[in-house]
Amino acid sequence: MELRHLALLTWANVDLQHNRLSLVTRKTRTPIVLPLTGGLKEHLLSLPTSDDLSTPLHERAYRIVTGQHGRTGSLSNQFAQLLTQAGLREPTTHEVTTGKGRGGPRNGGELSFHSLRHSAVSLLKAAGIPHSTVQALIGHESAAISQHYTHTDQEVIGQATEKLAL
Repeated sequence: MELRHLALLTWANVDLQHNRLSLVTRKTRTPIVLPLTGGLKEHLLSLPTSDDLSTPLHERAYRIVTGQHGRTGSLSNQFAQLLTQAGLREPTTHEVTTGKGRGGPRNGGELSFHSLRHSAVSLLKAAGIPHSTVQALIGHESAAISQHYTHTDQEVIGQATEKLAL
């Protein structure tokens, strides 16, 4: 899911009786229904519940995003700081070295929350999950967009060539 979708989840999105989480994507208005299994279900069951279905699942994230009129920049920056603290990303500075300032192109190689979408697509496809299932799970509108999110590593390519040798 996109960071905005996660931050704006409420108990209305959760159906514990049928073990599913439902939402509609912002960009394409695609409905997504995810089964609640494993760690996700355990996490949801550990959260304080409410009789008011409009109660956010993560109140702090919800307040940040709604307070910024749906923008997720602040949450995204907090996630980037966590990645930096974990040693997975270089610290972000606001020094202008490219002459393009903050409005310049992003460094596509930097890890971000959005990187998780790319990883999820790639891992699902590497595990042999059909492209159409991955596309529906992630909420991509087309196979072309889904393909853009697919990154095949050398290990997966090696496994494929091993199968050819049989």
